[in-house]
Amino acid sequence: MELFYRMRQRFQPEGREYREPNLPADIAGLAPEIKDLLNRYPTLLPRVTRFSRPSLEKTLGHLDLLDRLGGNRLELKAGRILDVGSADWSYAGAIVSWLKERTPVRPLDILGIEVDPHRFDSAFVTAASKARHQIQTFTSKGIHLDYQGGCFTQVFGLFDLITWFFPVFSTTQEPAAQLGHANRILDQGGYVLFARSGFGEWESLREKIVSLDLPWRLERVAEAREHLHASKSPVYVSLWSKS
Repeated sequence: MELFYRMRQRFQPEGREYREPNLPADIAGLAPEIKDLLNRYPTLLPRVTRFSRPSLEKTLGHLDLLDRLGGNRLELKAGRILDVGSADWSYAGAIVSWLKERTPVRPLDILGIEVDPHRFDSAFVTAASKARHQIQTFTSKGIHLDYQGGCFTQVFGLFDLITWFFPVFSTTQEPAAQLGHANRILDQGGYVLFARSGFGEWESLREKIVSLDLPWRLERVAEAREHLHASKSPVYVSLWSKS
């Protein structure tokens, strides 16, 4: 696996251009809780027919987790948002829809960063190609999306919000390095949002943040036991502010 990863980074294969499968979602057949969620996020509702059912499920899964944090406004200085570990960014629409309901700040500049954007699926479609489809679907007036390949710790600048769904730390030293970097690029008064599967992973993250003495305050945490996300475990969504 390491060899394939290094080859992809060196040769950066483009693969085939992604096309959304011609399997439109059946709005009438959606469960009541899904319809309720869509009604709360009007940005997403008119775009539902552009999704295949699998794509819609991924988007709704992330939006459901974000929705668990409640309807409070985010007090952002500006609209600079970083999404860490974006994979193929199939959930970009969830972030856009949620932010449009949580902050009046415009423009919103949302950057997705992925360490392996050239990995491809069985149809030889890369993660980057799928991400471009999301960017085309959800870019609009006042909403700008960008997707880049690279390591999160090589991202610089200042951001008002960092979203980080299901972070994976491969070594015992990695959490400190990555959380420390998140703090450096998070502007004063900004927010970090995490989603973690299972109480053990959530508690491990909380303890690590406390042990590093980061200037972050836990604003909200939501436990989602029954949710629309593909994770089979309860998911803990937390929002932290930088003081």
